[in-house]
Amino acid sequence: MWDSELTPWNAADMGTKRDITGELEKAIRKRGMKFVATFHHARNLLWQKGDGEWAGHYQWVKDHYPQLLEDPQLAFLYGYMEPAEFHKLWKDKLVEVIDNYQPDLIWFDSWLHEIPEKTRFEFAAYYYNQAREWGREVVITRKQDDLPLSFSVEDWEMGRADTLTENVWLTDDTITNGSWCYTRDIKIKEADEVIDTMIDIVSKNGQLLLNIAPMADGTIPDEQRKVILAMGDWLKVNGEAIYNTRPWLAYGEGPTKMKRGGHFVGKVLYGGKDIRYTRSKDGKTLYVTLLGEAEGPIALNRVLARDSGKGKVSLLGSDAEIRHEITATGQLVIHPPKGELPSPYAHSFRLTGFKLALAE
Repeated sequence: MWDSELTPWNAADMGTKRDITGELEKAIRKRGMKFVATFHHARNLLWQKGDGEWAGHYQWVKDHYPQLLEDPQLAFLYGYMEPAEFHKLWKDKLVEVIDNYQPDLIWFDSWLHEIPEKTRFEFAAYYYNQAREWGREVVITRKQDDLPLSFSVEDWEMGRADTLTENVWLTDDTITNGSWCYTRDIKIKEADEVIDTMIDIVSKNGQLLLNIAPMADGTIPDEQRKVILAMGDWLKVNGEAIYNTRPWLAYGEGPTKMKRGGHFVGKVLYGGKDIRYTRSKDGKTLYVTLLGEAEGPIALNRVLARDSGKGKVSLLGSDAEIRHEITATGQLVIHPPKGELPSPYAHSFRLTGFKLALAE
């Protein structure tokens, strides 16, 4: 998808005859956004295993259309080459994108284990050393145990952790009910589901990379625009509980539980009894986000220290005075205001002035 000197199979020389990566990079940076480069090519080596079987993403070419591999240009496309040559090409493509487009994040799909560890580490060292020269912080993601978490970030595809984690992680999820691209009869998630999923991710020390599905001409369909704009409206009111925050001692409370963590966890719908926590960087402010309409007073467990003192509870986006009380057992009970709330989706309360619970 970039103007490459390493392969004839690139968008600048074939197809569109445009440097799509370069055009996107300029447009994204013009708007003050981070630029992500994604790579799937570790899986493209067509090689013969010891049992006589062929491996690689294009093994069907060898099995069903071997005559195509007699053409050197097509053999190059399908990764039909010596492994050492392929591994060098894998790294050289990354270096080319790093040098030409300076991505803020390099995202890998699976099968990195197909690349020798030495080559993987050489790439990472080059990227981080270049970023130091640029004066920028950058990120590398992984999907399996193929890069150390000491210099990479765990990535879950259409999934997430089911508990609070020590290491930060990333979810790549889609605004659709399954498709990564625009397809016929595409189904779009409700804004409520997307927002609740984002809140759950952040409470567990994760970040959300949200995929949208433009049409072939680049148009973002109205149904998707409505969800994205609804997220923006929600963040204008409640972003304080998301941006620049850190996880709390527990990610939350409530009856709705995930069956498991990891990739492809499926749909999880939360309700008014599900609560998620985040905190300010200095640890003095706790944010309590309710993933739905309150069904009465909100009782919070393990939030306050035994001698919590007096504090204040406020609702983000509202000037209403929020009544609260502390029970004999140390529960903090919040009474949501009656009437219209500042958001039709989740609601974030700010707790200040209390002595908060400490880690066990």
